[in-house]
Amino acid sequence: MADLRKIKLTEDPVISAEADARLMRIVKRFFLLTIFLSMVIMFSLVPINESRSPFFRFHRLIDVASVLIFMSPFYFSMAAISKERMAIGREYFDKHDWHRAVSAFEYFDTVGQRSQDRTGEAHYLLGLALAKTGKDVAAQRAWDFVRKHRSNSDWAKKVGEPIASEVNKLSPAHSAPRAVGGKRRRF
Repeated sequence: MADLRKIKLTEDPVISAEADARLMRIVKRFFLLTIFLSMVIMFSLVPINESRSPFFRFHRLIDVASVLIFMSPFYFSMAAISKERMAIGREYFDKHDWHRAVSAFEYFDTVGQRSQDRTGEAHYLLGLALAKTGKDVAAQRAWDFVRKHRSNSDWAKKVGEPIASEVNKLSPAHSAPRAVGGKRRRF
């Protein structure tokens, strides 16, 4: 087993120092809110939920309420982080800083966070940034997600031939991504 004290952790920012600081402020805010709500639950709902309390007959409802109160900061923090990452990604995309834009938008391409990209914009912009950095296969995967899972959005309408003109505007050296054809295999 490796000695954990000898492993060097990089101090490099995930996106950029400024972007990471903005995201860390959101995390700290919701962490403190979670601690506050856990204190509220501990000091107010737990005594009410004891068997000798007159409110004990509502103990199941109180249990559900305490879980919802405790989990609400997690839900709202994920939405706030997604919104902030989208803003950061747009900023870097507009500045033509493709690698940082990819770092900001890749968050939306993970399995647990794909639902945060409700319109497909993050995947569309991720595909353009990946195409600009020369990762055409990954760009095609991002655009396929938009085509398949956000087919009714405005961003899905932009996927296809218009992408060729967008990528060529960004970099004439890159060709347009090829359309994926054929039937999908079912297992």
